[in-house]
Amino acid sequence: MRPLLIAILLAVPQGTPAEPLSIGSPHKLSNTYHDGDKHMGIRMMGAVSLSKVSFNGLPVQELSDLAWDDDEKILYAVSDNGHLVHLQPKFTGDILIGADLNNAYPLRDADGNPLRGPMADSEGLDIINGANGKKDDSELIISFERKPRVLRYRPDGALIDSYALPPYLADISHYSDSNKALEAVTIHAKLGVLTGPERPFKNSEPRMMTIYSLDGHQWSFPPYDPENGALVGLSATDDGSILVLERSYSFIFQPVTIALRRIRLPPAEAGNDHISVEEVVQFATRDQLTIDNFEGLSHHQGNRFFMISDDNNSAIQQTLLVYFEILAPSEAKGD
Repeated sequence: MRPLLIAILLAVPQGTPAEPLSIGSPHKLSNTYHDGDKHMGIRMMGAVSLSKVSFNGLPVQELSDLAWDDDEKILYAVSDNGHLVHLQPKFTGDILIGADLNNAYPLRDADGNPLRGPMADSEGLDIINGANGKKDDSELIISFERKPRVLRYRPDGALIDSYALPPYLADISHYSDSNKALEAVTIHAKLGVLTGPERPFKNSEPRMMTIYSLDGHQWSFPPYDPENGALVGLSATDDGSILVLERSYSFIFQPVTIALRRIRLPPAEAGNDHISVEEVVQFATRDQLTIDNFEGLSHHQGNRFFMISDDNNSAIQQTLLVYFEILAPSEAKGD
């Protein structure tokens, strides 16, 4: 009987994922702007609120960044708790109307153990091989706070390798706070992996934000809000520019502004004087927009992008997934 039992067990698929959960319900960002309307330099194309659920024992909360896998049709999200969430956006026409939760995995260390404590504070996310026409070869690039590092992962949370950081990025004592380290990461076609801290380094110009390459170059530019601004997301685009997501927030009773800006980085030897900064859009609570703590950004297709908010594991905040299209300058001016 024992050999027969073993044969039966081997025939049963192991690790079969649970059924997808529908967790996204339409969310109205504004009573003024509707799906398809223009707002500054974008066209709004739907928003959904994600339910506070768990999957495989992992809470779908504190989602801090996104990466779209066009080959697998999966939107990956990384959590401050050190795990990966697999989402499948749902559309009616071009409008985002929902999202399914397909899977969730803990990020693991080199020994296969789930990341814990300060090691698990994953913040930035981007993807390699996400649109090369091949399946099962995607790799995720993830940056971390508290223990600053940039690692490569498989979509199931298995560690592939780590990137060597310049000494000033690896040393947490250089950051303004241990929880304001490598908040964002993206992969640039020419400059490679780019990352940035949430706030300026202790010994740097306090009213400038900086993007760093892993080969030692850096580019600084004035933030949207020099006093309270924070860099929370990066996304390299096909034309070589960088979309920078910034959050302006001082304390709970003050307005929150999320600014999306396009940064064009010159060659490293050209210096910061040649950096071009273009304002794309601002989402502000003072404009009666029901926004939240947006921290993550990912390219989808064409000029369309996803953006997600971190609910801070709070009962009064939401995880919002927003879809929008960046307009050509001529179209934006015609609003």
